[in-house]
Order: sequence, then C-alpha cells, then structure tokens
Amino acid sequence: MSIVFSWPLASIGRELKVLNEESNEKDHGFDGIQLGGHPRSDGELYAVRVFSPLPLSSIEKYERIHGVQIVAGYSSVLSQINGAWIYRLALYGVPPSMTEEPPLLDRSIPQPLDIATANLNWRNAFSPSRDEFHFGSSSWTLEKNVGYFLGPSGRVRGLVDGQGCVGEWMDIDSFLQEEIVRNREAYPEYLSFFDEMISRRKKRRN
Repeated sequence: MSIVFSWPLASIGRELKVLNEESNEKDHGFDGIQLGGHPRSDGELYAVRVFSPLPLSSIEKYERIHGVQIVAGYSSVLSQINGAWIYRLALYGVPPSMTEEPPLLDRSIPQPLDIATANLNWRNAFSPSRDEFHFGSSSWTLEKNVGYFLGPSGRVRGLVDGQGCVGEWMDIDSFLQEEIVRNREAYPEYLSFFDEMISRRKKRRN
C-alpha cells in the first residue's frame, strides 16, 4: 500500500521509511501499512500501523450517524490516513464498520480507535477545554495515558489525568516530530512489559 505523506504528517513518512529499510515484512492483505511485527503477538502487535484514508462521503456519513463534527484542523490528517498506531502513539480515525447503519464495532479486523467515542466519552478523563478536539493518545507511563487535544488556533496540548498539561506544541506537525521520538524511545520498555504478560499467560495455561 502506498500512502503519500505531506504536511502535517511528513514525520510519519520518515519513520516508515526507516522501518521499511530495516524490515522485509509484507502487509498480508492489510489495507494500509504495518511494519515491525512482534514475533510473539500472532500478528496483533506492530511497531507502526497506518490505516488507509476513507472517502470523504464515508466520513460525512459517520459524522451524521454519531453526531460528531471532525474539526477542520484534523481533516488534513484524515485526508491522508484514517488514523494510526505509531509505537504506542494512537491517532484516532473512523472505524469503517462504524459508518454502517446500525454502526457496530468489528473487533475481528484491525481498525483505528474511534474518534467519535473519543470526543463523546474518553475526553472527559482529561478535563480539556470545551473547544478542544480529542484526536489521539499514548502511554505516558505504564499506568497512565496522555490525551492529545487540538485547539481552535491549531495548537496541540497533551493532558494527563491528575497532572494537567504535560506538553504543548504549535501544531500537529511539531507535535508528531517530538512525540514519535518519545514513543520510539519508550517502545522497548513496552515490549518488555508485553513479553512479560505473554509469559504469565503461558504459565497460567500450564
């Protein structure tokens, strides 16, 4: 799958280029790009997974069904990709199964985290301003997540429950440049945690 990354997603394109040069993996029919598969995850965990964009008509239908308005500042993202996982950084998107009537969340196939649910429910855990749009999250510690919010001026804030604002960026581009690096550096710790969970499951089964 070929996706052209332009502003504000150029840093994702650069990260994929590096991973692609280090990997001989195939997409195995996945409609998008996925690289850095974990050998013990049975195809569930990838370092980076980017979902192909949906037609504008599907996004507009989704907005009508769920009563949510995707802000103009995030449209430049959804015009290129329909969300992503970049190490442990999630950019929310439109799960294709949630554009159907009735909308149902299909967990049998990879889909982006649901941006409507994020803005109707998940945002409440972070206490953002009323005019901030919740578009992503990532691990802050092994116990806590940071939620990312886009303001009317285009600025991005990272909020952690109980800690408030832990980061601020002038736009999505500068946010991605910094947070991709932070999540890449923290990813080995997460993989160790993931391996430990797998080992515990095997012990319980035995």
